[in-house]
Parts: sequence; C-alpha cells; structure tokens
Amino acid sequence: MTGSGETVIECRQITFDDDAVGLQRGRRQSRYVFDAQGGLTSAEIKDHLGNRLALEIISGEMHVGGQSRPIGEQITLILERNMAALSALLLEGTLSHGVTSFAALVPETGTLLPFSLTPCEEGWRSTLGETLVLDESGKILLLRPPASDFIFERTSRAFPKWTLEEDRPVLAYRQPTTLCVEELLLVIGTATRPATLARPLDEKSLRASGVFIGGTGVYDRHGIAAGLDIGYHHLLDDLAEEGIATLRYEKFASSVISLEEAETAQGFAEFCAQARQALTWLAAQSWKRSAPNVAIGHSLGGLVALSLAGDEKACDAVVLLNTPGRPFRHIIGEQQGWFAHASETSVNAAQDLASFNRHFIEALEAEAEWTPATVDARILALKRKRKLYRDLLDLDPITLLHRGRCPIIIVQGAADVQVTLKDAARLAQACEAIGRPCHVLIEDGLDHLLKRNAASGLKILQTYRDRRRRIPIALVRKIAKTVRSVLGD
Repeated sequence: MTGSGETVIECRQITFDDDAVGLQRGRRQSRYVFDAQGGLTSAEIKDHLGNRLALEIISGEMHVGGQSRPIGEQITLILERNMAALSALLLEGTLSHGVTSFAALVPETGTLLPFSLTPCEEGWRSTLGETLVLDESGKILLLRPPASDFIFERTSRAFPKWTLEEDRPVLAYRQPTTLCVEELLLVIGTATRPATLARPLDEKSLRASGVFIGGTGVYDRHGIAAGLDIGYHHLLDDLAEEGIATLRYEKFASSVISLEEAETAQGFAEFCAQARQALTWLAAQSWKRSAPNVAIGHSLGGLVALSLAGDEKACDAVVLLNTPGRPFRHIIGEQQGWFAHASETSVNAAQDLASFNRHFIEALEAEAEWTPATVDARILALKRKRKLYRDLLDLDPITLLHRGRCPIIIVQGAADVQVTLKDAARLAQACEAIGRPCHVLIEDGLDHLLKRNAASGLKILQTYRDRRRRIPIALVRKIAKTVRSVLGD
C-alpha cells in the first residue's frame, strides 16, 4: 500500500508446455493499482514476447488502446487469464467483510462482468461456474473451473524475482516506403472512419483494387490488437506490392464513445452495408482508371465479401480467406468437439462444455434480453456480439454464393481448426454445381491466420499470439497471381 492509500499488486506468471491444457512455455508480468476505496485505476500486462496491454480508468472512463468508454461502476475484481492467485487475493480481502458481489474486468478483452459468489458445500460457487474450496480460516485453497479438469491449487512458493525487459516495441503499423500509402477518413453512413489505402508507386503496375473485410474480434484496421498481430497489414501491403491496391477501414466510426455499445448494434447487414460503401468509394477513384474491383474477406469477412459479390456491377472477383462454408450453428458444434478432444477432458467436463454450448445457442435463439438473471454469466460476456452471432446462426454461405457469378478464389489453411477443409470443399462444390468460376488454394501447415503453425492441441490457438509469425510472402504472391489470372491479366 502506498502513502496515498493506493494498493499496488504485482503479479508474475510462468507457464510450461502442456498440450492437454493448451499452455506454452512463457512468462507474463502484470501490475494493478487500486484506489483507497478498492476501485481499479490502472493496469499493465506484458509477456516475454513483447506483447503489452495498458489501461487507465479516469473519471469513470476506461482508456485502452487509443479507445475510451464509460464504465458504470467501480471495478473491484480482476479475472486475468490463468491468474487465479490474483482473483483469490482480491476475493479474500472483501469476503471477510461480507461482500459477495463484484464488478469484474477481463483485462485482455476489456470485458466487464457482474460477478457474484453463493455458498456451496465446499466453499463458494461463482457466477462463472467456478468452485472455490476454502480452508477453515476462509483462505481459498483450490479453484476448479467449469467444464475442465484443470484446477488451481494454493502453494507456498516464493514470489518470483525476475522481471521482463522492455526489449520490444509496442505493436504498431509502419508504412512501407515501397508503396503509396494514404491514411484517410472514409465517410461510411453519416460518420467518418479511419482507413488506409495501399497501392503501387507505379500506377502502370496496378492490376486491380480490392476492399478488405476482416473477421470477428476487436482489433484495428491493420489487424493489430493488444498483444496480438493478426497480420492484415502484411497481407494487404504485400498484395499492393503485387499490383493489387487494397483498402482497409476501421470497424467503428471515429466518433464512437462506447465501443461496447457500437459493437452491440452491429449485425451482419450492418457489416455488409459498410463494406459496400467502402467498395463504392474505391471504385470511384480516378487513379484506378479501368482496374477491376475485388472483395477480399477473412473468416466472417469472407461472408461479407460473398454478399458484395452478389452485385456483378460492383465486384469482378472475390477472395475468400479461411471463410466458413457452413452456418455458424454447425461450426460451433464442431469447434466444441475439437476443443473437448484437444483438451483431453473427462466425460463430465465434456458434458459440461456441451451443456454450455446448448445454452449459448438457446440464448441466441431467444428473444429475451440478456441479463444476469436470464443467461449464464459466461454467455453474458458475449453480449456485445449477440446481434452478429444471431444473424449468422443459420445463415448458409451457399445462399450468398448463389447470388453472384463473378469468379471466386478460395484460400484455405490446411491446419486451420476453426474453419476447416470441409468449409472450403462445400464452397467449391457449390460453385461447381452452378457453374460459377472457382479456384481453390489449399495451403499446408497454415492456420486460421494463414500463418505457419506446427503446434498441436490447444497450443495451436496459443500460437496465434506469437508476433514473430507472418503470412508467407509466397502465399500472397500466389493469391495475387490467381487474382490477375481470373481477371484476364
């Protein structure tokens, strides 16, 4: 505790390779500052790979990653990934005073959750389904997460003395000097959005121009989020080097105050309308001359690209990067099965996971508002994506595919465990059935981010955070060559 009454909590975490629970060897360091009333005022998390997240809470607003949003109440509990010791420390400091309800923050995503505890035979049961086992003095001895055989146990080990060096810069986009890169304010609807246009320096080398639509998640137009670089900027700049100008734009307007409210209001139709306006703007640029228009989409963004391709006058070709070929409902079920297998869970844990997914689907289908009283707290954490997920639940990508006739290029990473080879095959078969031109590029060893991934089990997903990986330039050149070919170049 400091002289001003603040409480500073330093955390250290070291993990080892364990395929069964998806852990990778690494180190993580975090620091939290609470005011004299027990409310969070700042947080910083960094890891051995150089990823860093910092947030501040000032006058009822949370500032993180260049965004700010109002928060309705004081944050009194932290639910950092795998940092059960931190949660236990905060809970023990308040449970002794009879407090059992908290405003919790998931710092990695910025999600705010209502969190409460109810007595159970072993100690306490949380709204997230966790069991907290207590000793006679009220200390938390063990935390058992739901739908998992993984447990956290209290030990008496000494606090680690190591610290992480600031040896890597914070993730940020850097414009290449070999391209003409323009930072724009694009008018979409009634508001402006930051956008980036990358095109060849030599206009004679321009072969096509494309609007890019990314997948789900909170990241900027370059594919950069706190601690994660999806790599969109590499892909789109590299395509521009190959003669395909690219336009990428922010998901939300510059004027957005509450990111959570803005995301809650966005469904599939809204994403499609935004992309259509961006493509219209791009098609009207004088430097394009007669260059064809292409829609490029990754994951969910591929479905938006398919929707754009239904207008043959606006779109001359579409590129689908690891794009679902089945409705969201089917993909959720398959991902549940993969996760249960990859995590080597027991029968009981697998049943708990299946039950959670059933409740999630039921919550999407229901008309009732999501509140702590109507849905599981773990589902409530996804409330901001409810409209989008509901729109996608039974949307068949083949229906979108049937609406257009322009050529489709399907790019699929063979090591993708989120959107699989089944999806690419279903899209290709649908094209063949209606005679729509289709080219399929299956890339061995590439994951959902189209990056090399030799990991197995849950470590496949953990590897996403390794910022050293890049989308192979050979793949980008292959995509560009195929685009030029289908456009008759």
